[in-house]
Amino acid sequence: MRELRPLVMHLVYSFDVGGLENGVVNLINRMPPERYRHTVVALTRCAEGFCERIRREDVGF
Repeated sequence: MRELRPLVMHLVYSFDVGGLENGVVNLINRMPPERYRHTVVALTRCAEGFCERIRREDVGF
């Protein structure tokens, strides 16, 4: 069956502590999971421990 929730891809240079990255974390944690899917694409790196700030289990990295 086709997934009806739109997939929101967050493309960032690196996923580390910073203003933009904190905004992405807040968006993902606050958008209703029954309406949206998310994936985060970091062009360079994902900082150790920073990804755990996202509280949803269905977010891809």
